[in-house]
This record gives sequence, structure tokens and C-alpha cells, in this order.
Amino acid sequence: MKRSHNEFKVLLLGDAGVGKMTLVSKYMSGFYLEDLKQTIGVNIYTRDQEVDGQKVTLKIWIMARKERFRFLLSRYCIGANGTFILYDITNRNTLEHIPEWTQILRKEVGDIPIMLMGMKLDLEESRSVSREKALEIAKSEGIDEYIECSTKTGENIEKAFETLTRLILQQLYNINYS
Repeated sequence: MKRSHNEFKVLLLGDAGVGKMTLVSKYMSGFYLEDLKQTIGVNIYTRDQEVDGQKVTLKIWIMARKERFRFLLSRYCIGANGTFILYDITNRNTLEHIPEWTQILRKEVGDIPIMLMGMKLDLEESRSVSREKALEIAKSEGIDEYIECSTKTGENIEKAFETLTRLILQQLYNINYS
């Protein structure tokens, strides 16, 4: 069943250095840019795409994980349709705030689709977080999907955005993709 064009607000959350800006750069342009500046406050990007015949516009919001911007988080979440929570597979410490992110999301926007995204898959040899550990956290936090990506190689980037878009469409329109 085709629907009219939809616009969805997608949040990118995660600690500094996990790859939020490089993810958006790769997704938006197809290019891997290594020397991106950290987010100051909030950055917003827009991309049109089609998933399973559904035309959508994703408005991607990235927020800095700095305490001085913390007061903005509840406002930042308003109207969100889906969220990626990113962590770095080579840095165990980047998992620490996942429960905090999910708690804030549930409080501010309710039950929206959330994907946990392990970043820097191209650094597999330096992995310090096992897939099993990440899946365990995803399950304990009620996160809908888990994926690992590399912005350097592009592995699973498009797939991640398509999956989250499907989850949003499924929730809004009861579309079954199984």
C-alpha cells in the first residue's frame, strides 16, 4: 500500500568520537571524511530516499554529548520518529550511556523505534565490545534492532537507514515486512 510522501525526524545519539558526523557524511554524500569537527549543539541534515516504494524524507538530528548542551536534549527529542544510538566497537566506555539515552528517549517521546549501531567495523582487529555484549545491552534496553557499520568502507550504512525507516513505517502504518 503506497502512502503519500512522509517526513521523519531521526535522532543520532552517542558519545563523542563514536562516528556520528562521519556516519551522516557517508550517508549523505557517499564520502568518508576523517577530519570532521565535533558537533557543537545540534546539527540537522536532510535526505530523501525510497524504501519499499515509500518516498520519505529523513531529517537527521545529531546532538553533541556535552554536558553544556544537556538542557537541550528534551527539546531535541520532541517529534522524533526513530533513533540511532551509536557506540564504538573499539571503545567499551562508549556503551556506558546507552541506558541513559534509552531512558531519556522513552520519557520524552515514548515508544519509538531505536537501533543500536556499533561503529568502526573496519577496525574489527581492535574490537573491545563483542557482538554478544552489544546484543545483550540492546535486549536489556528494549532496543528494536542492532547493526554494525563502517563509515570508512560504507558497510551496512544504507542498510541501517533502510531498516530504521522500515521500523518507523511499520509502527506508523502497521506495515508488516516479514
